Amino acid sequence: MRRQAPIGSFIADFVVHDRKLVIEVDGEHHFTETGMNRDQKRDAWLATQGYLVLRFSTSELGENFDGCIEELLRALGLIEMKSTPTPSPSPQGGGEYGPVPSDPR
Repeated sequence: MRRQAPIGSFIADFVVHDRKLVIEVDGEHHFTETGMNRDQKRDAWLATQGYLVLRFSTSELGENFDGCIEELLRALGLIEMKSTPTPSPSPQGGGEYGPVPSDPR
């Protein structure tokens, strides 16, 4: 992993070249209209070069650091996506016991 690495005319906060992964840590200036437009164009160009861009806000890193690390590890293929088990019976009806009959009242 390299820090402050150039890619084309851009500087990535962090990049893992062999995995084509860019990690950006965004401060509040990224959440202005100008900042979001600039980031969108930059991310689109990086995608044309085969890079996946993960963006984390500074507040997100402070509030949910473990979740950010999990997302990073998933992007690197080091852990699998967590699957959410479906409750049985499912809330949509049709779980283990089939649909719940409607009440004739």
